[in-house]
Amino acid sequence: EVVNRSGSVIVNVKDLQRLVKKAAKDSVRLIDVKPDQAEITLSGELGERTHYLPAYPEDEWQEPVPNIPVRDADGRFLETLRQVQPFASTDETRYVLNGAAIQQHEGSHLLVTTDGHRLCASQPLSLPLERDLIVPPHKFALWTKLSPDCALGADGRYFRLVSGPWSLTVKQIEGEFPRWRQILPRHEDPKTFTLHPDDLPAFEEAVRTLPGQQSVIPTDGDTLLFLEQDGKLTLECTNVETGKHQRTLPRSRADAEVWIPLQRGYVLQAVKAGFTTWRMQDSLCPIQSDTEDGAIHVLMPMRYEGEAKFPAPGKARQEDQPDPAETPNPQPEPQKEDAMSMNPPEYDPTDAEGQPPDNTVPFPVPEPRQEPESLEDLLVMVQDTRAQVRDLNKSLGDIASFIRSQKKQDKQLRSELSNARGVLEKLRDIAA
Repeated sequence: EVVNRSGSVIVNVKDLQRLVKKAAKDSVRLIDVKPDQAEITLSGELGERTHYLPAYPEDEWQEPVPNIPVRDADGRFLETLRQVQPFASTDETRYVLNGAAIQQHEGSHLLVTTDGHRLCASQPLSLPLERDLIVPPHKFALWTKLSPDCALGADGRYFRLVSGPWSLTVKQIEGEFPRWRQILPRHEDPKTFTLHPDDLPAFEEAVRTLPGQQSVIPTDGDTLLFLEQDGKLTLECTNVETGKHQRTLPRSRADAEVWIPLQRGYVLQAVKAGFTTWRMQDSLCPIQSDTEDGAIHVLMPMRYEGEAKFPAPGKARQEDQPDPAETPNPQPEPQKEDAMSMNPPEYDPTDAEGQPPDNTVPFPVPEPRQEPESLEDLLVMVQDTRAQVRDLNKSLGDIASFIRSQKKQDKQLRSELSNARGVLEKLRDIAA
């Protein structure tokens, strides 16, 4: 129940949630008492309690959004949005790729997301939208408890979603979404591999447990090789310490010459979204998966650190390497001038007639470097250089150790501050 005595009132939502969460079965009355204070009364099994929260002036609230008319949309919209959103970018510097693009296609609409390494386009949907737009990521729109029956509307700036008693209006992402249809791979005589549904638990376990994988969070280093062995799909990875590891999926099938390294976390997310059959041209081109309802998923291959089946581009095969006996002795390249050399100082302290400026310190002139006159002198210079390198490495190690110590102390201090903040909040609740 909300009792308005002087118009609208603005309170901190986290403070309000903290109170209401502790009184889930109580009745709540919100009363605006003063311009800078709101009175909240809870009534329930524990009796009636009154709390006071700071209130803020009404003019500090953002400008009201327009009341956009909505029309009924395809009941699969919210589920589809939850399916494609994980494939969007989370890089704040690429904000256009953070959202889901709603685009018109052959009389229907597609939801498309990409992060630059993979792309997902949904099955066709019937939506009451007359223009293309980009919907920003929002936790409310991804809430699984929303009713699938929804209505949508949009104007030039805002997008509105209505589901049951809830209404969400957000500002659209401004910018041009990539022309993704131009980058779809065109496979000629493609090779395919398919993950059988019965092998999905074994596949997920392999993704999690094969060496080099600490978690299912996608990172650039978590590469897994997909290859064919006796017609079956085999997973392979090469670990620096433990060597090569393989895991064969007995019911999954692969065509001959299937050999492609992929990001294991990305493949796992795509498989969970229903993309199980993939086609490829070679180990350097993107692979694509299509579902029966028309959804598309494109995934870029990764660089493989293990034993390669095909030579990398720009590198010669082993048998094409020249014979070392026939290779002429390499000639030393002429030394290039150091691009980072210092400019000569404006003031030369060796000049007897010159006078140093009042606000400068005389720059020391280094002694000319002596050239080695014999092999012994050269060996001495090499030993001195090695000693200087060791001292430099020791200094760098001390600096790194100091930085780690400071980070550890900073982390401990943040933890103590967080604990103290929690204690203060509890004390404030008790006092209230």
